[in-house]
Amino acid sequence: MSYHSTTLVKTRRYTSAKRHFLSLDYKKYARGMIAFHPSEEELHVLFNCTAARVSPMASFATVLRVYHRNPDTILAFARERRSGDSSSPIGFLAHLPLNAEGLLALLDGRLNTKNPEDRYLARQHERPAALYYWAMYFTSEVGGGLALALERMTSEKYRNLPIYCKAATKEGWEI
Repeated sequence: MSYHSTTLVKTRRYTSAKRHFLSLDYKKYARGMIAFHPSEEELHVLFNCTAARVSPMASFATVLRVYHRNPDTILAFARERRSGDSSSPIGFLAHLPLNAEGLLALLDGRLNTKNPEDRYLARQHERPAALYYWAMYFTSEVGGGLALALERMTSEKYRNLPIYCKAATKEGWEI
């Protein structure tokens, strides 16, 4: 079972920040990067890269089930190619779009984040009640791709939603 604090803890590291992610110039920070919905093959490659670093995590079958239910749950990042050729993904961000029942399940510990039940997940056409960042894989060189994903959070569908996550690695804690 996971514990998810509903209180906001302010640390010195974040209170002195000069930028807020919702007001960043995404064109500047994401220059040379593209964000896209990965194919199943690309998703499998990304899954294997992540599984080598994070354990335990959701099974690939679970990831595919969630992705097929709502393709907006996973965005892959790649370097933009000038020639128009397809680019291989070098990172991704995955979230669970929780409906109202899913948010309550997250907060009271009923939501199994390694195998979430479909009844807790919003469909692609629905506005979620909250987002749970399920997994992310990127290095500092892919940070611009993250800016593209965060740009989507400014859309009406996602604007002002509560966001939850749990770091699974030392590197995750340092973000």
